[in-house]
Amino acid sequence: MRNLVIILFAILICSVGFSCRKDSSKFLGSNTGNTENPDDTIPTKPTSEYYFKGKFDNVSALWEANGENNWGLGTSSSTSLDGQAGTIKGRIGPSIYQPDPNNGSFGKGISIEFGVFFTDAEFKKDVLKSLLKTGFWDFETPSTDLPDFKNVAISYRTIDGSIYGVSNGDQTGSKFEVLSIVFVPASGFTPEYYDIKFKFNCKLYPLNPTSTTKIITLTDAEGNLSIDNSL
Repeated sequence: MRNLVIILFAILICSVGFSCRKDSSKFLGSNTGNTENPDDTIPTKPTSEYYFKGKFDNVSALWEANGENNWGLGTSSSTSLDGQAGTIKGRIGPSIYQPDPNNGSFGKGISIEFGVFFTDAEFKKDVLKSLLKTGFWDFETPSTDLPDFKNVAISYRTIDGSIYGVSNGDQTGSKFEVLSIVFVPASGFTPEYYDIKFKFNCKLYPLNPTSTTKIITLTDAEGNLSIDNSL
């Protein structure tokens, strides 16, 4: 899973579909999981169609995509292709992130991956149609990262490069619900995509060596993000 997370964010940088607005938040100099400055004023409601909001250890964050500054909203996907067998398997889902203005690389962000799917490559465009469903989803665990299981993986990257996820610890009391799915057919040079509205709460556990040992509690999370069906 750690390798998939790294691949995920690498793909994300190459697949940004929108330019977006940076929120008013600043970052703590020493990351402890709370990357949002608690003194900032966070709006209670988003003003753009695509957004993510939630509380990281009870510190509010609102990340919006509305065509200003350097926010980026794009497709994320962690897949593997077996060219000889003609099969493809993995996860796919939306992400929203903000590049670090100090060095030009990607900064904080969150990705939500739905999976696990396995299909013949020639039928890959049908994967999302059969995979995405409204209702409650189980969280990914190391033992359910297999095509026989359908679940959701959450990856959170802080401004200092630490990566957290849901797969490495207990999620008792956590819930993830897909509220709605809107399919938008392909048009011109724009591939088909899905707008997904969701809400959840979970615990985020360290996934890479630079992460602190701290567990981050994410509550009141909700959003509306887009999956570009570019498999």
